[in-house]
Amino acid sequence: MDTVSCTWNQFEKGSLLLAEQIKQKNWDTTFIFGIPRGGLILAVRLSHLLDIPLLIKDPLSNEVIGNVLIVDDISDSGKTLLSYKEKKYRIVTLYCKKGSVTVPDLWIYQKKEKWILFPWEKK
Repeated sequence: MDTVSCTWNQFEKGSLLLAEQIKQKNWDTTFIFGIPRGGLILAVRLSHLLDIPLLIKDPLSNEVIGNVLIVDDISDSGKTLLSYKEKKYRIVTLYCKKGSVTVPDLWIYQKKEKWILFPWEKK
């Protein structure tokens, strides 16, 4: 499978851009939840940048009081994020693939055809 790498520098740049865009939206966000596994690292980074607590338990399986921002590394097929979108959660990702069934509220990079290898993943 052909891959393209997302470097730590690209991750950091994308994280900073996402954080700035989230601030500009002025969303009333109580918690940030990262989709395991890919969204966890980005969720922790955004939690620090925005000074918003990280939610550990999935908001779909628990009664959560407050507005939760859902974070993932990519919306590829979009199936993982679909149930969150249906529940009207706001969603942000680093990458979004054209044709994804779930289009995030914010994303930074457009995914092309190659598989993205993130710096925290093995080949």
